[in-house]
Amino acid sequence: MKLTIELDDLPSYLEIQTQFYLTKYKKLRRWSQEKTLAPPSFDDNGYGLEAREEELGLFLAVDIRFSIFLLLCFSFSLAKIVSAMSGESASAIHKGQVDLLDFIDWSGVECLNQNTTHSLPNAIKQGYREDDGLHLESDADEQLLLYIPFTQVVKLHSIVIKGPEDEGPKTVKLFSNKEHMGFSNVNDFPPSDVAVLSEVNLKGKPVLLKYVKFQNVRSLTIFIEDNQTGSETTKVQKILLNGSTVETTDMKGLKKIEDH
Repeated sequence: MKLTIELDDLPSYLEIQTQFYLTKYKKLRRWSQEKTLAPPSFDDNGYGLEAREEELGLFLAVDIRFSIFLLLCFSFSLAKIVSAMSGESASAIHKGQVDLLDFIDWSGVECLNQNTTHSLPNAIKQGYREDDGLHLESDADEQLLLYIPFTQVVKLHSIVIKGPEDEGPKTVKLFSNKEHMGFSNVNDFPPSDVAVLSEVNLKGKPVLLKYVKFQNVRSLTIFIEDNQTGSETTKVQKILLNGSTVETTDMKGLKKIEDH
């Protein structure tokens, strides 16, 4: 008889079958260890142990089938996890994380080598970054260097960088709490993380960062080293920083106090 199971019912089915095999497995184990005169009898699904010569063979059969079934359960669980990760919405923010836009200190934001008619606000500010007709564009060559300070200490979880298929960013280096960086010295410091953007990233899939490297972030420097095709111009349509705040310290106010 062919058994048909809906995907949504499969976890329940696996749980029931696991208990079924586990019960028989425990009985056979107990019988094997105690070496009783007669093996336990099962009257369901034809698992009766009536003949002495079948004892070892049936014990091994149930032992192997139970082991295989546990492997099946593990494989199914792993497949569900992988499926959930790969099926994650491209623009979704991880649970517990927020858009850090409201915590950016705009008075200190900088972008080197930006085209003045296609500047950073087009890619990062609310309302601008949702407009497909606006973008950030490099000027003299393909590289861009962004400095983004925050009003509070934050934890950075992931970053979204959208761009066109050809002129979109490719190699992106991220630096936590590195100030006064320029094109002349950006390669003198090891980045906190490096992301090589794929086609799905350019369409909006978040890049998960090395979370331990971004636990107490006061500022973030983003170095866009090249683009997808090696052209002289790099275009960025959207930048989204996902994370959480660490404390309510006003970094801008703190700087003013330290200046006195």
